[in-house]
Amino acid sequence: MILPLGAALAVTLALPAVANDAQLAASLGVEPGAYTTAELIQLSNAMSDDNAIAIRHILQDGPETVSTQNRSANGGNAQLAAYLGVNPADYTTAELAAMYIDATD
Repeated sequence: MILPLGAALAVTLALPAVANDAQLAASLGVEPGAYTTAELIQLSNAMSDDNAIAIRHILQDGPETVSTQNRSANGGNAQLAAYLGVNPADYTTAELAAMYIDATD
């Protein structure tokens, strides 16, 4: 009896997160399920900050960006981030480079 109750509880707790993601996606004008919760939050923050470069990066490259690099800041990251107007701690070197390329195209 504990397993079915535990499973039911897990599903019940997960449903609000799924519904919230769908609501957040709809409020941002993107397709539900196309972006992770983290990407939706980044997109929301970028829209609030009116950061066109970050918005374009998330919408065009975000879901497909894969990086194994850490997010530790270095001089190069700091320079790229300053140019882009973003926090270097929020992005990997690869993500910053992709955003820079998008911005200078």
